[in-house]
Amino acid sequence: MKNFQFSIINYPLANPIHNIKTFFDTTMIIQLQLSDKAYERLLASGCRLQGTIGLVNPNEGNFNAHVRHASDGNGGYKYIRLRHGRASVNQKRVRLALNIALDETDITPADVLIAESRQASDFVDRVFDTNF
Repeated sequence: MKNFQFSIINYPLANPIHNIKTFFDTTMIIQLQLSDKAYERLLASGCRLQGTIGLVNPNEGNFNAHVRHASDGNGGYKYIRLRHGRASVNQKRVRLALNIALDETDITPADVLIAESRQASDFVDRVFDTNF
């Protein structure tokens, strides 16, 4: 584990004289621990790491980097765009995502679910018949 110290500064922009007082009143110093793996990624990439800080107490915390998985393109997915979403399929998974805005007054959400799930089902059948 590597230990770091940094400051978090929070100040409003309303009054310049007040800003100086607020600057000194709201500076927070935190001792932060990074895992060896996160530290090596930080040094190797030279970029920022995205993650969360779990405070142990008001002045100490642990940094937990978000896990990023390498993408292999679109993962062999075949997909179709629908009026309100998208259906995708590969050898392991079928996915249907619909987004129906509640302010669309000319449609009934149940009708969209039935019609577009039927289109997605036909698409999945065609993909399995031809590709897999």
